[in-house]
Amino acid sequence: MISLLRRPSVNWANRFFSTTTTQQNQKKQYRIISEAATSAWLASGGDGRVTLHKEDAAPLQKDGVDDDVGFSRKDVFVPIGINAYGTGTNPRPEIIERSSCTSSSPRIESFAAADIARTEQLGGLDLEHLVDNNGSDTNNLPAQTVNGVRDLVSTNRTRLLEVLGLEKDNISVIMCASGTDAEMIGALAGIAAASSDNISRWTSAKQGSAVASSMALLSILMPETGSGVGDAAGMRHHSAAAPQAGMVQPGEPIHGVVDGLVVAVEPVKDGIDVTDLDAVKGYIESKQPDMTTTKNDAQVLLHAIAGSKTGMHQPPLTVVDTLAKELDGNLTVIIDACQLRVTPEYIRAQLAKGYVVLLTGSKFYGGPPFAGACLLPEVRTKEMEALASTDGGIPSGLSAYFTRDDMPHCMPLLRSALSETPNAGLALRWATALHCMERYHLLPSFMTNRVAKRWVSRVRNLVEGFYPAVEVLEVGDDEAEYRVGKVNTIVSIIVRIAGKDGGLLGVKGLKQLQLLLGTDLSELCDGKTLPKSAKGIASIRVQLGQPVMLGRGATHGIVRIALGATDICEVVESAMKASEENKV
Repeated sequence: MISLLRRPSVNWANRFFSTTTTQQNQKKQYRIISEAATSAWLASGGDGRVTLHKEDAAPLQKDGVDDDVGFSRKDVFVPIGINAYGTGTNPRPEIIERSSCTSSSPRIESFAAADIARTEQLGGLDLEHLVDNNGSDTNNLPAQTVNGVRDLVSTNRTRLLEVLGLEKDNISVIMCASGTDAEMIGALAGIAAASSDNISRWTSAKQGSAVASSMALLSILMPETGSGVGDAAGMRHHSAAAPQAGMVQPGEPIHGVVDGLVVAVEPVKDGIDVTDLDAVKGYIESKQPDMTTTKNDAQVLLHAIAGSKTGMHQPPLTVVDTLAKELDGNLTVIIDACQLRVTPEYIRAQLAKGYVVLLTGSKFYGGPPFAGACLLPEVRTKEMEALASTDGGIPSGLSAYFTRDDMPHCMPLLRSALSETPNAGLALRWATALHCMERYHLLPSFMTNRVAKRWVSRVRNLVEGFYPAVEVLEVGDDEAEYRVGKVNTIVSIIVRIAGKDGGLLGVKGLKQLQLLLGTDLSELCDGKTLPKSAKGIASIRVQLGQPVMLGRGATHGIVRIALGATDICEVVESAMKASEENKV
């Protein structure tokens, strides 16, 4: 596997596979006021997956720890370390990271932008505000800092709309501490779009009831999403910590939501082909409480994923659009574009249909984990405000995940239901991510697209050269016109043991492989454990995407190599610089 990440002979590819020296040199060019303070604040105001640990105590090294749940912030607090996915919130130039499908450490340029924002815009926010509270935001921030955070959130919202080419008067942007948290806003959007009967079921249910008498919202989930999506879509806690709460119980409904009001189901687990329109439609009908009448039907929330863990689009847009038309008024569509490996044109097209769009700046664009957002078209914004105007419309437990400033000013009723304390960590994460996004979109698209295509082709060819030890998982190329470079920039790899007829590694074995790839093993090159000639390769540290289990009864997993926007930027900028120098 490490051979896949060695320096190829093709010059352009060198920058993908051997960038550590360049990044280490770049780090000397930037004046960082406090790497520890900026790293710690970038990790604040998030869930348990963001909590930093010392590298030798990271969740990846512990059996029985779910890295999609993470740790409570009360467990330990370190300003510089790694999170549940093995990446940090400070630059790590000594490691080659190809893990943007899961999580990335910020590059030095964007980290420097965050350091400037922390020191200048947020009034020199320092470690002392975090250490006393075990790494979570304190309610006693200086007034200058509070105002600075609010201004930064507002600026982030404007910058995001601009980089995506969206009109601020037509689209509402809700900032979310992760893409998973954004699912809760999606669920509320589904309730808000429901019939008066379903809204009445939602608002009349009281916290403390054992189980709701009937469901108000039926969420249809797709495979290959994060493990916490099902809980969040069902208005349940999905991690060991919430952005505004130090410790919560994963799987429990958030305060103010009665169990059974929102039901999330996954058709694939019931053997349904989600590319088959009739099959999906029949499945939705079968899950309604009373098939003899539509009067008691729950509102349907269809989750379409534009970039699954392996890069697929599910269901196809033709299926989504047809269902939205045929079930008009009874179905709300959420587009999960959290990987953001799609073009801005794709985002605009889905919003124009009235679909809710979820995205992050921390996957493809390489911002620090996690920075999510929920984009609402105007019709959904009005429905959400109407829901917020009703008694019991907004569950009080939402305050564990969102603050008033996460909501735009055009949603005053929803804002009033949340706490005033702003989320400084989330604001800094988005400022960092937007630096990456703007940098990428300033470059000529014909160059960025060409680099993406060549990288994918090169990596796939390298994998094929090591068959049968490793093999590319073919996942199709649906909705290719909307992809970055019109290619799938996540290359999923199957690892085989003992030759062509050997077994396939499961997730546990792949996590061990991932850990080994991220470790300097040069000390083992003693001629006994490993050959001395392998010392150079064994010293290379590589971070790959989180290993995942395939669905539909598969017993093996895959490991993923992902191309990120910052990787593309470095190649294109270097090529443009060389071209200018040649002209001189």
